[in-house]
Amino acid sequence: TRFPQMLSTEEALPPQPVTRSSLAKSDVIDQSVARSLTIPSGPVPLDSLLYIRRSPLEETAFNEICYPGCLLRIKAPRRMGKSSLLNRLLAHSTTQGYRQVKLNLNEVDTTTFRSLDRFLRWFCANLSLKLNLPSKVDALWDEDIGSKVNCKLYIERYIFSKISEPIVLGIDELNRVFEYAPTAHDFLPMLRVWHEQSKDDLAWRNLRLVLAHATDFYIPLKLNQSPFNVGLSISLPPFTLAQLQELAGRYGLESLMQGSRAWQLKSLHYLIDGHPYLAGLAFYALCRKQTTLNEILGAATTPNSIYRRHLQRCLATLQSDLELACLYYQIISAD
Repeated sequence: TRFPQMLSTEEALPPQPVTRSSLAKSDVIDQSVARSLTIPSGPVPLDSLLYIRRSPLEETAFNEICYPGCLLRIKAPRRMGKSSLLNRLLAHSTTQGYRQVKLNLNEVDTTTFRSLDRFLRWFCANLSLKLNLPSKVDALWDEDIGSKVNCKLYIERYIFSKISEPIVLGIDELNRVFEYAPTAHDFLPMLRVWHEQSKDDLAWRNLRLVLAHATDFYIPLKLNQSPFNVGLSISLPPFTLAQLQELAGRYGLESLMQGSRAWQLKSLHYLIDGHPYLAGLAFYALCRKQTTLNEILGAATTPNSIYRRHLQRCLATLQSDLELACLYYQIISAD
């Protein structure tokens, strides 16, 4: 279901056609490279020509991590490019002389999530290792003062004492912790406290937080405890038609922007609402000559569609949550 949205200036203006002549040779994938393409999955590699920047949001994010004690939140539905942007922010931070750390919460075991103490010990140990420091969690952890205080003092007294440069800490897949409410209700407010402490504590100004999370998951938090109403929020939008055309051009599919096929590309943009991952699937299939754009449009919701796994995941989400399914039904059946 698509919802009406305010048009940005870029969307309101007619998109400029992207042709081979308007792209540098290095910005187009030739057919020899096309044959070695892998199916879209996970973050777009840093050196990939297939990454499409979403201005001016990305420039805003790059500027934000230069501010001491910043807290930047990247949010969007799954497979919209959050991890790809996070990786580029972290890579950029190294060019600024900062130390960068990425912790992916998909790497945390279920049993670890269920205990706040175990989770924060994991957090501190992995933070140390990513900074090439030996873990001293066992030596510095004092069970009498509580897990959150231990975590804070570990960073203050150990990490900050060893690292003098600003540290950009990127936490990817933050939504994983949402599934474990007791841990989330302690961990998320703790991040907010760290951000607020940077206002009057010089040591904590060296920590810049970048949180990436999917908007498919929610957890009720008190407003004065949530990290989601402080700092700068970057909500990744879908691709505009112009950006979809640019991506097609980089795949070497300029013919999609010519004559009657330009209408088909517009139809694809409307069908997927500019979703980057779904666009990549279509262009990959076209580049490998597995199908045609007309076939993609005609079979989009069938079991033979290139989008079948995406739709199956959506269906599984609805089947696992009766309340969500009822709300979804109300939306699609309403005028």
